[in-house]
Amino acid sequence: MLSVLSAGVHSSYSHWSDDFELKNHYGLKAAADSAGFYTDASLHSLSLEASNSSVTFVHAAPGFVATSWGTELPWAARCLVRGLQHFAMPAAECAEHLCDTLFTPRTAGGLVLVGPKGNAAAPTPQHEAAREGIWRQTTTLLDSVK
Repeated sequence: MLSVLSAGVHSSYSHWSDDFELKNHYGLKAAADSAGFYTDASLHSLSLEASNSSVTFVHAAPGFVATSWGTELPWAARCLVRGLQHFAMPAAECAEHLCDTLFTPRTAGGLVLVGPKGNAAAPTPQHEAAREGIWRQTTTLLDSVK
């Protein structure tokens, strides 16, 4: 199972226990950090469930990839974005790195965090301390919308 977002790039969201839904601390950085932090923690929790013991959960941070992103922007911004993409990793190369991670024998089950070139990424320092609480709050929130 491959999730592409920000493994090893984001910071911990320090208010996960008192403001899980970002109702009081919303901002661009808080939203980005919580999204990556919660994804790492949730995938890790899923990987620990006995029914998922043979499933490899990969969270990847692909970095700057040359895609068609930015084509809908106003012309000045579009020119800047499209120009910068000449320095980005080609999409096919990024896909190769991500797929290699899924099929490498070292990733037979469990959680794997990878960076832009398929290199190992590290979880944030708060990861293990917060993992169970984040998973509990995630499942509680999901149960409330059934």
